Parts: sequence; C-alpha cells; structure tokens
Amino acid sequence: MTITTLNLGLQKCLEPYASETLERIHALKKAQEKGIATWVFLGPLLPEFTDTEENLVAIFKALKCLELSEIYVDRFNPRWGVLNSLKRGLTRYDFTKLRLLLYKCSNPATYSEYSRQLKERTANIACNFSLSDKLRFCF
Repeated sequence: MTITTLNLGLQKCLEPYASETLERIHALKKAQEKGIATWVFLGPLLPEFTDTEENLVAIFKALKCLELSEIYVDRFNPRWGVLNSLKRGLTRYDFTKLRLLLYKCSNPATYSEYSRQLKERTANIACNFSLSDKLRFCF
C-alpha cells in the first residue's frame, strides 16, 4: 500500500482520485487480521511537502499499530513529466514550498546532499517508533 501523507488537503492535491490514507491503513489492518502479510511504500517523499518531520512522525506513528513486514521509502524523482504534473497541483497548494522543492531538485550536488539528509532523518524518526528494522530505502 502506498502512503504519502496524513494531511488530507495535501493528499487530495497529490492524489485526487485515491482513497484517504487512513482508509489505506485500515485496509492494511484488515488484511493482517486475515493473515495476509503487508508492507508499505512510503513515497515518493516530496521536498518541503511530504518529507517534513511533522508528516513523517504522523505516518510512522500510524504505521506503528501495524505488523508490517517492510516499509519501502523513496524520494521524489524529478523527471520532467512528473515535475510538470506536480507543478500544476502544488502551485495552488503552496507556491513558496514548490520553489524550495525545485531548488533542492535542480542541482545534482544539492539533491545528493538533500537525499543523504532525508535518509538519515527518516531513519531517525522510524527508530523513535521502533520501525527502523523494517526500512528499505529505494535510493
């Protein structure tokens, strides 16, 4: 199951046709009750939007109640088509944060350092919820 954010407004901007995150978490719980092994794909984490400490803490707190086999974490891949699609929706959500996202993704050295910090920060937050052993980074 893919999880991006627990912020409903942001989630509707990013995934307008997807079920709400809490519904997804509930579905995972139901699957586990039936003996189905579950895992989560956390991402893509968007700079300034879904990679925030507030968002990551909320997600890991919600995932703590599940018995996940793995949590795959991926960062945003700023490919041209994906970036253009995001720009349309995120401009309406928060233009200032969008400019920071573009800055962090436009320079390879900046993006590399951002990625290193994101991995470290995510691992630290997961550790606070005893979930670090489940993490699998896709970058």
